[in-house]
Amino acid sequence: MRGKKPLEVRYCLIKPILIKDDKTRRYIVNFHPYISEVIREAEYMYKLDLEVPDVAQVLVFCKDKLLDSFEMVKALIDRNDKIRSSIPPLFLPMMRVQLIKMENAFMPGFSTITWTSLKIPEFCHEVTDVLDYIEMFVKEVRDMKEARIDEVLETVAMTSLVYLPTEPIPPSEFLQENINYSQQIVKEILLKSSTIEKCVTDLINKFVDVIDAPELQKDKYNWLDPDKAVRPIGSNSRLMTTADAAFKDIDRNVPLDLSNIHADCVEMFAYFNMKFTDVLIKSTKYSLEKVKKRATSIGENTIPLMITSMILQIPLATISPNLDDIQSHFSQVLQNILDVSKQIGLWGQGGIKSALKGAGTSKPKNYYKSVSENKEIVRVYVSLQGIMYVLNPDVASLLNAS
Repeated sequence: MRGKKPLEVRYCLIKPILIKDDKTRRYIVNFHPYISEVIREAEYMYKLDLEVPDVAQVLVFCKDKLLDSFEMVKALIDRNDKIRSSIPPLFLPMMRVQLIKMENAFMPGFSTITWTSLKIPEFCHEVTDVLDYIEMFVKEVRDMKEARIDEVLETVAMTSLVYLPTEPIPPSEFLQENINYSQQIVKEILLKSSTIEKCVTDLINKFVDVIDAPELQKDKYNWLDPDKAVRPIGSNSRLMTTADAAFKDIDRNVPLDLSNIHADCVEMFAYFNMKFTDVLIKSTKYSLEKVKKRATSIGENTIPLMITSMILQIPLATISPNLDDIQSHFSQVLQNILDVSKQIGLWGQGGIKSALKGAGTSKPKNYYKSVSENKEIVRVYVSLQGIMYVLNPDVASLLNAS
């Protein structure tokens, strides 16, 4: 063991146990390879009965303790990375308090805790306690989002808003059946909408719960602004961030005040409201496409939607109801599908009671405009207008043959 190696390893031992990657800002265990190298060389020198430098002797004596500390710290870094990677990017703006708590727990490892420090076990214990808390918190909010919000949203997206009979029925009956069916479906969607909205509110309040600054306690839960809460979220939103943002340094110059907290809360509420709008659009499109597929299917196994009667009035033969009436009823069924969204009140207006009974003298806002003006909905809806008149040549030919 020659040259500067013993001096270099002494310098490595008094460095902080942690550093950050310059690019990714991820934590790295600051354990220089020199340390393990000097230990191995010293052990060989002992076997050969050679004189071992004082620094190397100390390293060999403390080998188990030193390597155990390295493994403990490395395990904490790995766990920190795993927890941060598990945080949905959507939650990162709301996780500021928890992320600062994590940063603070690791802070001594970047300054006062070195490999010669006697406080490494205490440091690891304190970091473990913080990581236990953060890991449990992240699991709870992820479960709330996935099980209580995302799954219900998916059921709404797959909800059919149209009744298609198993056997052809008269146009008037087809329309009435759809009116009755939509009334029931509206109740179901209203209930799901109210459930999701409450879960979103509970989720946001769970983030607000951890804000413990005394000066912020009075109004911290008064974040809901009904107008801002239903605005679309743009691509420049802080919620639309990447997963690696969880590893970036927290800008501590941004004050933790109510205006910023409430802005983040409203933005997350608006995000989930936008997701609910999306599933209503999906459900409407799915229903219109079901009607289109059934109405345009041709073949022996195809079941017609509606039935009409041929009436012989010499010298003419007619059908009753005629194509104009059939098309009129069919168009009303299509409109009935769109009108489902007209009966679903926007979030932030008092929930299901407001939607079912009305709120005061003002009429509750709804999702009709967002759904009916969606370009995909317009495309399918327009393609179905006048579709019954496509049958006009066939009907005329049949009547003439009679």
